[in-house]
Amino acid sequence: MRLSFKRLVISVVIGTILLSYTYKRQRSAVQEYSSSSSKPVSMVSRSNNTAAATKYRDHKEENTLTKIINHKQQGHHNDVRLPWSIRRTRYLPNFYTQKHANDTKHYADSTIVYLHHNKAAGTTTKNCLISLATSTKRRIGTLLSSQGRTALDRSWKSQPNRLKAHIYMGGYAFGVCNYLTYKPCSYFTILRDPYERLISSYSYCRRARRDQICSALGANNVSIREWALHQGSFFFQQLLFDPAFCTSHFMKNRTLTAMGGIAHDIVGSDRIYAAPCWFRQKVIMHNALNNNQSEMLLNFCLENLERWFAVIGLVEEYDTSLALLQGVYNIPFKKCATGTAINKSNYLNLHPMEKTTKNDTNTATKETLKQLKLELQRDPLVSKALSADVRLYKKAQEIFERQKRTYRERFGQL
Repeated sequence: MRLSFKRLVISVVIGTILLSYTYKRQRSAVQEYSSSSSKPVSMVSRSNNTAAATKYRDHKEENTLTKIINHKQQGHHNDVRLPWSIRRTRYLPNFYTQKHANDTKHYADSTIVYLHHNKAAGTTTKNCLISLATSTKRRIGTLLSSQGRTALDRSWKSQPNRLKAHIYMGGYAFGVCNYLTYKPCSYFTILRDPYERLISSYSYCRRARRDQICSALGANNVSIREWALHQGSFFFQQLLFDPAFCTSHFMKNRTLTAMGGIAHDIVGSDRIYAAPCWFRQKVIMHNALNNNQSEMLLNFCLENLERWFAVIGLVEEYDTSLALLQGVYNIPFKKCATGTAINKSNYLNLHPMEKTTKNDTNTATKETLKQLKLELQRDPLVSKALSADVRLYKKAQEIFERQKRTYRERFGQL
């Protein structure tokens, strides 16, 4: 009897241990978005607030990042540690081009994060998302401006389970999926030719100085060439963003925040505090990274661009981009189709031209844009400043064409 009782106790203990071990394994499986294995991983199926079962491609990222993140500045003895958790985790890969990304329901159920690339159909796309969220009863989270992103970062650190919105969007949105552990998460973005985006931002900022992309330098006070050098490769910076750039993390380091040689018109002894977050990041990266390290980071972004974004759209083919988004998320994005070109501007505040009739406006617009773009492309310093975005845009164009081919195979004509 005693022997049987002991065996029963031992069996119960062993069973409890095994159940505990199995539960822990299941919990860890849900977190395996950030695994560094090259094999596909699976998520455990749960009900309600947990992710549906799926298989998808793991997002392997370069070990060489440690060489970029931790390094010694030339001429200085102190270690410089940039803020990045550059490893983007818990995201779903490109729906159309990645071989493991074939679970439509998994994408449709994911948290959608729109990285707003400034002056690339952003207002149109945000309005579209707001309209669709209302009609499909999805909740939109905090607008991820620099202030919104830092607030979200604080919320995640203090109360991670409160981040339950269905859609997030903003210029500082990249990296948000790192926080969202309760369900799958995916990014999309809409890109534009870097030179045309630059010209558009210059025209816009000549009349909208209060916008954060305009506030570090007065566009009315500089040439378009100086503006190009000031803005640089804006999308490249968005891909490398971390909320620490928006805080006082680096502000006491005068070496990292010195703005000598970087065009701006921010005044005051503590002027870096008054700078918009994207410009703080630009200054810090300029002072902390050498050319080789910047090139390593760019190659890292080029290699991962296709995995980071579930879909990449182009302003030049906006309605097609909406169709691609609809195919991914099973939401009627095509209702937002414009049928015409967007981001239209006459750029008359750049190179005024004489016009006798309204019909001349379109011709003047095209000629102005063509002339300005050619001038910028011929300038070696401007070409260098925009080179990262140009390379990323060419990569995005390649991805876009493959997305279209896969869409036609799965859904028919666009």
